[in-house]
Amino acid sequence: MNPRVLVLFRNDDLCAWSDPKHEERLLRLFDDYGVPVTMGVVPKVRGWKLDENKALLNLLEKAKANGHELALHGLEHDHHEFERLPLNEAAKRLTEGQNLMKSWFGEHAKTFIPPDNAWVAELLRILPDVGILTVSSGPPLLPLPEDFRATNCFAVDAVTRFLFAPFVKLLPKLAQMPLPHPVPVVVYFHSWEVKRSVHWQRMEKLLRLVKETEGIEAMTFRNAAERYPEAIKYWLRWRDEVTTQQWNELFHDRRFHRIRMLHRYWRDLTDKSVDWLEDWLADAYCAALTGDIEGMERTLNERSRLLFDGCNPLGIVRWLPILANAAVRKLNHRPPTKMEDAFQTITSPIVADIAVNSQSRITPHASRSIVYLSFDRNIIAEHAAMSSKALAKRG
Repeated sequence: MNPRVLVLFRNDDLCAWSDPKHEERLLRLFDDYGVPVTMGVVPKVRGWKLDENKALLNLLEKAKANGHELALHGLEHDHHEFERLPLNEAAKRLTEGQNLMKSWFGEHAKTFIPPDNAWVAELLRILPDVGILTVSSGPPLLPLPEDFRATNCFAVDAVTRFLFAPFVKLLPKLAQMPLPHPVPVVVYFHSWEVKRSVHWQRMEKLLRLVKETEGIEAMTFRNAAERYPEAIKYWLRWRDEVTTQQWNELFHDRRFHRIRMLHRYWRDLTDKSVDWLEDWLADAYCAALTGDIEGMERTLNERSRLLFDGCNPLGIVRWLPILANAAVRKLNHRPPTKMEDAFQTITSPIVADIAVNSQSRITPHASRSIVYLSFDRNIIAEHAAMSSKALAKRG
């Protein structure tokens, strides 16, 4: 019997800066439940190649042998590198990244995850030439040309991240819907986000649900494309230019964004469920995952039910603990940005060990550290105008 929901876990940003002990702990949790994960590998990051972190390289080799997938997550994770660069430069980076993946793991990656979930549809013309069969990004979604939807290439995009969506509510709801084909659901996260005990508890709870719930099956992107190509193609039918634009406008509606963020801050502090809020979010995400524009509009217009508990104006009182926790989280416990996390990683023993033991650089070790810290600081200024243009282009 075919499943109704295909769950694809996607862990991005594994690179030379990653902490192998943290990655091993996370991978062991997935192995304990027999759930595969696709790991987005960055071959080079700010000049450091993945193989300079031997412990992580060995861990990824074992993970691949145990049935997990290694995807190509750009070349250097440079800022919007596959959205802002010319097509010929993007092709060079893809080729270099694939050659490095083959040299380390014996084969090219079959799945491509654009850094920052940012890319352009023109890439679809060159991805098959470098061995890529599946691309996975995230909102705002790109419209897919008709000729792509008729090829043997696939797009399986994430709609939300692990910390933002009530997957424990969403997945069983999807599994009970009368769907014509299994619907792919990407659970997208970064391992460095899984830090606090509440995060580990949520991850384990989700893995247990995926493993035990009838109608739900976890798999890698590669396996999904091989086993359920018709299903994936079916859920791409609505990705024309007009419908995709409507979807992006609704998904980035301020009402939806604010409620997603409130839920995210709440669940970052506690594992306690908020049923009435998570039921509403599950309805919204069900519509988003299936491309149901009318369903998204209808759910967003039900704000009065969400805010006031139907006809009871006192229902707004139930928002008070969520708002209070969100305010505390926003003011005192702001989630780290990618740059802040990079700064923390640069000062870690792992990177210090890489710098000290690197014999291929002529730059003195102390100067090298200063250069990289300085580079990370200046990259923001260097790409400010480019970022503005790229983000405006993406809406």
